[in-house]
Amino acid sequence: MLGRRFLDSGFLVRTSMTPVQNRNARITTAQTIERHVRWAKIRRSLFPVASLLEPFEAPITVASLAAAVVPGKSTLAALGFVCIFQTLAALATMRVIRGHAMGVALARSGLDRKR
Repeated sequence: MLGRRFLDSGFLVRTSMTPVQNRNARITTAQTIERHVRWAKIRRSLFPVASLLEPFEAPITVASLAAAVVPGKSTLAALGFVCIFQTLAALATMRVIRGHAMGVALARSGLDRKR
């Protein structure tokens, strides 16, 4: 969609079959937030209405809202389950995409070393 917008604006767009290696291992929390805000602005400019619904695509957000609106043992248990499940799913996805687990990624980046 972004490529289409560039084309419509008169820019030349080419597709590369070489993946871009972009690891943000050594950035601050503020830089991480700035990066996510930039991407959110791009998504909002492409699909304004859909961007309003994005928070509800995250199971943790939905479970947190449910626990806040209807507090109780079952909603807190559901929130705990969702947090564990989403974390495990993210780690499994990293293993499939990168070919190794998070610990290996940290070891390679040097972030696991105590200073």
